[in-house]
Amino acid sequence: MSGRKDVSLLLVLCLLLVVASSRHHVSALSIEKTTSVTGVIDGDTFDTSSLGRIRLADINAPEEGEAGYEDATRFLESLIENKEVYVDVDDLGTTSHDRIICVVYARHNATHITNVNKAMVDSSHAELWDHKDNEFEPAKWTLFNYYPGNTPGPDQDYRTILLVLILLTIVAFLVAETHRRR
Repeated sequence: MSGRKDVSLLLVLCLLLVVASSRHHVSALSIEKTTSVTGVIDGDTFDTSSLGRIRLADINAPEEGEAGYEDATRFLESLIENKEVYVDVDDLGTTSHDRIICVVYARHNATHITNVNKAMVDSSHAELWDHKDNEFEPAKWTLFNYYPGNTPGPDQDYRTILLVLILLTIVAFLVAETHRRR
């Protein structure tokens, strides 16, 4: 193979490597705000430091006095109480009893967030109520979503280091080939 073909092939391989490493499972989330949870009211409603009262969109948890109320409330507390949450506010402006309607996410680990609305339904602490008067599509929800935020996890660091090492090896090879042919 000629030198130019070798270089072209290596450049194409580098490009494919970069594209493949960037195609991580990035969700098309619409997180508009971040806020801290100051208190949980029940299994589908809570208070925040900056947004006021939030109602989880498209789900319904038992009300006070109904069977399952305490369990649903405790489960929501375990997911979000005194934590920072990521909020997708209903763009249609739907409010219910002075509450903002949202899909809410909480940090699961360094690279993923949990869809709190879906977690409540999947754990049987709430029922799915797909209201058509908001922007959300519960059928498309996933429980865990890739969202590294400002803190990359260890697996991201590893991939970045590996990619840099591979690219440096290719550059070193190209430089050596160029000097060898002179």
